[in-house]
Amino acid sequence: MTMQKLRALLARLATRLSSPIKSLPGNLPQLDRLLKKELTPLQINAVARACHEGGERFGAYYHWKFRQIALLATMSTLDRKQAIEFVTRNDHSDYRAIDQALDDARGILITIPHHGFYLPGIIAMSERLQAKRDVSVFYESPENHATNAIFDLIHKRVFGNGISKVTILHNNRVGLVRAIRELRKGNVVFILPDVAKRVQDTYRIPFCGMQRDFMLGSATIARRSDARLMPVVSQPMKELFEFSNQFANIVEPCATDGTSEGDLHADYRTTLAVFRGLEPLMARHLVFWQYVHSYVSVEMAKEPAFDTISTEVLLKDPYLNPLSNSPILV
Repeated sequence: MTMQKLRALLARLATRLSSPIKSLPGNLPQLDRLLKKELTPLQINAVARACHEGGERFGAYYHWKFRQIALLATMSTLDRKQAIEFVTRNDHSDYRAIDQALDDARGILITIPHHGFYLPGIIAMSERLQAKRDVSVFYESPENHATNAIFDLIHKRVFGNGISKVTILHNNRVGLVRAIRELRKGNVVFILPDVAKRVQDTYRIPFCGMQRDFMLGSATIARRSDARLMPVVSQPMKELFEFSNQFANIVEPCATDGTSEGDLHADYRTTLAVFRGLEPLMARHLVFWQYVHSYVSVEMAKEPAFDTISTEVLLKDPYLNPLSNSPILV
């Protein structure tokens, strides 16, 4: 047995033995250090809130982290045949939504957040989709995000045989142009919509009772390629690696008047529709979301937005708060 396979075996064993950890009532700094993710007080509150709303104790967060480590360690040891068998064995998805979407010849931009077992979820969908369409997976390059190197490695083992119709597109100018071209040809592109390089590139979207900063890139790509957007969440199940890909309704890109302001407005409304589709799939399962630490409600966010104006004051302004139902008078 190689050292890599031994580490994977130990990771699976540790995850199974750590099941009682789910009953922990609160944060444990020693575990934070072990997982190399020390939480701030605000992040602790965010995780606790997500666990509570999902009917779980704080320890569910720690146990999920062990499951993630075990998954990556295991998948790193598999060749193509083993990986496909592993994913197929653990996949409990109903794919009628994808089959119906393929009846339309236009491209499909699948928006799948960093939630649950999104990696095997993407592999499972790609393996199914490539029988009818070329497939691309669009994400940040390892040069800009070092931890993504594992995804390049797994892709090379699973789909890098020269026959596969699944390719990787990195988030740069070349990758963006290629993604739009593939969608215009009627193919499928996966994108992870819940990540951003800079907060300056994001727009505030109401999501699961909080205000979260998201990029409009998915909507822009769909608008420029006349593609439909399909929000998907890869939901973990009770057994160690079992999952179910769950689908929201197809989102059509919102219409624009062709001006830069019209494009921006259309892309914002499209992004809002995508996250409204994801919300009911994730709301009670946010402990599985990679960015659960940012699950801070409007009420919890007390920091001032400006020197003399509080967040609470800003959120009462219907011009600034997309959650507000107050009329805007002009």
